[in-house]
Amino acid sequence: LFLGSKPEQRREGNVWLANSLSDAAQLAVLLMRVALQRQVQPEVAGKGIYGLYAGGTLAAEAAMLLSAGLGVPVS
Repeated sequence: LFLGSKPEQRREGNVWLANSLSDAAQLAVLLMRVALQRQVQPEVAGKGIYGLYAGGTLAAEAAMLLSAGLGVPVS
């Protein structure tokens, strides 16, 4: 995953390529076939979204998308 890149091919052998966190998430759902898991989701008690990221770029993109999509400030 490289921000801003648009791979010419979606797949190289056993590797699937994504150009954003959203795209990567969609691929993960598709590949794992988790349609049945959507029916059994736990209750969410808190009101925060927390994440642990190893790269600043991924954390920045996640914060940007969450802020824009949910209308919440980034802290």
